[in-house]
Amino acid sequence: MSIDCIERHFKHALQKQCREQGCSANLRQIPNRVVLKGEKLVREEESICDCLIFLFENGKYTIALVELKSKYVDVSKVVEQLTNGTRKAFDILSQCGIAEKNTRWYHFLYSKRLETSARKKLDDNKVSFKGRHFKIIPEKCGKPLREAIERLN
Repeated sequence: MSIDCIERHFKHALQKQCREQGCSANLRQIPNRVVLKGEKLVREEESICDCLIFLFENGKYTIALVELKSKYVDVSKVVEQLTNGTRKAFDILSQCGIAEKNTRWYHFLYSKRLETSARKKLDDNKVSFKGRHFKIIPEKCGKPLREAIERLN
């Protein structure tokens, strides 16, 4: 199975960009990607991150979960949204027969500004799922996702 499976099975949630109310993750340097709108993958009352981005490069799958904030950042809410996005991304990979061992995971908070107290809370909180703990990486709205991922490798 491949990333095409994600496109086929989740057409209703496909989008070209990761953008929400004046904030975006710049995806121009990532041509071969599948971007899913989080809200279209869950029931209305469920909380989930804005974008689930899937890439396949160099024999590995990269999953970038992105929450976009143009105003106030509630870190506990961001952790909840990214955790639910992680759960959904694991389900999607499982549905498409993509082995977890072939994946790299990144969790991003893109915001217009991040107060020092919120940044400290971000450092103190992680997304935890299936015994794994993922750091939440803050980025400025509009910054290239490719550069952020390369910086972390």
